[in-house]
Amino acid sequence: MSDPESASTRKQVAAVRQGAPLGWTAVAALVVLLGSWMSLRASQLRDVLVLVAALVVACCVAYGLFVRRAAGEPDRPEVHRGLIRAASGPGGRGGALPGGLAGLGRWRRRGVLSLVAGILVAVTPLVLGVGSPVLEGKAAALVEAGAVVRELRVESVRNVVEDEHKTGSTFFCTSTVTLPSADGNGPGTRAEFRSEWVDACGAGQRAFVAYAPAQPELGAIGDSERSLVERELDGHALSGEWTGIVAMVVLALVAVGLVGVVVTVSRDEKHPRELEGDESVLRARIAGAAKGANSAWSLTLASDAGQVAFHAHTSALGLARSANGAAGRLIWHPDRNRTGGKKGPNRIGAVFVSDDGWYVHGAIDPDVARRAGGAAMAAAGVPVDRSYVARPLDLDAGWVLSLPRRVAQALGVWAVLLVVLALPLALPSRLVLGLVGSAGLLVFGGVVAMMRADADEAEQRVRSSGAAGR
Repeated sequence: MSDPESASTRKQVAAVRQGAPLGWTAVAALVVLLGSWMSLRASQLRDVLVLVAALVVACCVAYGLFVRRAAGEPDRPEVHRGLIRAASGPGGRGGALPGGLAGLGRWRRRGVLSLVAGILVAVTPLVLGVGSPVLEGKAAALVEAGAVVRELRVESVRNVVEDEHKTGSTFFCTSTVTLPSADGNGPGTRAEFRSEWVDACGAGQRAFVAYAPAQPELGAIGDSERSLVERELDGHALSGEWTGIVAMVVLALVAVGLVGVVVTVSRDEKHPRELEGDESVLRARIAGAAKGANSAWSLTLASDAGQVAFHAHTSALGLARSANGAAGRLIWHPDRNRTGGKKGPNRIGAVFVSDDGWYVHGAIDPDVARRAGGAAMAAAGVPVDRSYVARPLDLDAGWVLSLPRRVAQALGVWAVLLVVLALPLALPSRLVLGLVGSAGLLVFGGVVAMMRADADEAEQRVRSSGAAGR
């Protein structure tokens, strides 16, 4: 290998290794940003925390783009081949089975990182967009003029609107009160405000009203609860209702996703951790990929029992393209792990262990297991090399390099929007920028992912046609 190739390979390996710390740093910064934005009152501390966190995220994105460029922006097959080389062990093992299979801790952490990062990247611009870093309108004028909150009698109401829901009704109305004069003498000043009531609003009720005694002409802000009025004056970026909605949605998405990851991983890892000697072992090699009846791609293994469909727990297309011809053994036990992991539930958990020292979890159909059982050997009759442990192959570990170029560029635009929204300025188009940052990235990323999937399928069809014609 020439020196330029060696340098490029080293940069690619370094980029892959930096993916996890770079991702976790960005996620931690997004958590600080959202937590500060939703929980702290308007203050210099909140402004600094939000802006610094946004800048850290932007620096992570910029550094990721720099790392990609420094590594030569390799295509996915090249990245995948590099991951395969990294997961491979020393050669010359004579086809012996490994003494065991390494755990999937790194793979699990990468899955959690992808889940949490995806949620935060999608919701953060929108949350920044619906809030405001500074007090605006009447609330800002009242605070600047020395606002106080008093409980006053509602003299009249108009424009009453009833909002019916499952637990009852909420009423909205325009209430009129008289603001006391600054010295306590005189008739005071009449003021109106729009307010929300759990019960029907009407004259004679008591409301909590914020106004400036020295400048009653500024008007008033009022509601049926003191906490709601004080929240409008204390400079929280989001209203209490919006804060609750955002917090519940984000926490629910993260919780459901984490439960899904834990359940899926626990099913995927059931078979096998260590060989017990009673498994079926079939000599096989990767011969391509095929699309099944449910439109899902499976890995095609050529074996003594004919072609076997292996439903790998990784990209079958990526593995078929980057590890085509790789020899190894398919291992399963018909009475163990019938769930088949995330490729189940009516499949048998299996694992493909390559002669190069890496492995991939997956599943096979029961009829395939029965058909291949006659050509398989018992694990007890296969030599085992206890000196090494096979490593799991995760083709998504190189996401810094394998992320589509257009999506990486879109992330750069997203980071710029994030910093703009984090500035302590009253931007007139905050909501539009937030929508562009959240919905725009999701839609664009989805379109690019569909285009990539179509290109992968077309490439695989061409490859399969070429193989059939030879």
